[in-house]
Amino acid sequence: MKCKYMAFAFVLFGGRAAAGEEWHTQVDLVTVATTAAPGQTLWVGVRLRTADGWHVFWANPGEVGLTTKVQWLSPPDAATAPIRWPWPLRILSDGWVAHTLPADATLWTPLRLADAVPMGAGWTVRARVEWLECRESCQAGSAEPSLFVVTDPRAPQTDPPVPPEEKAEPCRVRRVGKKNWELIFAPERGGQSNVPVVFFPRSLGWAASAPAAPRVSDEFRVLSIGRPPGAPPKRLQGLLLGPAGWRGPGRSRGAWVDVPMPETYD
Repeated sequence: MKCKYMAFAFVLFGGRAAAGEEWHTQVDLVTVATTAAPGQTLWVGVRLRTADGWHVFWANPGEVGLTTKVQWLSPPDAATAPIRWPWPLRILSDGWVAHTLPADATLWTPLRLADAVPMGAGWTVRARVEWLECRESCQAGSAEPSLFVVTDPRAPQTDPPVPPEEKAEPCRVRRVGKKNWELIFAPERGGQSNVPVVFFPRSLGWAASAPAAPRVSDEFRVLSIGRPPGAPPKRLQGLLLGPAGWRGPGRSRGAWVDVPMPETYD
């Protein structure tokens, strides 16, 4: 798969599937409730299901590919929050590292509906979704799925369909020489230390390092995370992801990182 070069081609020339050529990703809108009251927060998900052998990309696609994009078109007066991304997968293709979505993935977004009762007894929720799908080659796709939500002033506020995002605390970044950075974090009670963990950076183009067990240093764990391309960001943001139970019983597999980047070497 030569997605790195295909991605550049689609950016420059606006590539789309040729006439008569089918996309290999099915896109739908889903929601946890079919009714809502004005002023409520409605959780709506963009569900992407890819055909066998195909994949689309995470928030940071890695060294290849393009970010899957969602633009909410309606209701026009709804307030949106950032997407809650599912856990990514790390794959290798022709020596390049890509961060992809699972074959059946839902990107959840909370939409706060306007306080005014809409005309027509409900809201049409519509999104424009753009993605790059790859197997041996790549092609760009787009869709505008929609759904209708009925107005009901008595509708209860629904719970989020995904658990709250957990943070890795405390943690910090250490700069080692000119070509490597290390993420230092505290082990969690009941967690497993000798298991492979992956850090997925949010900065575009920065690829996740190969899964590795963090080494033990005093009372902390140290994980090599490579280096960002170009100038480093002011803050390190990303996802620490390991197998079930690595952070302890009942804890999420993933922990989000958001810490300042150091300006000096250790």
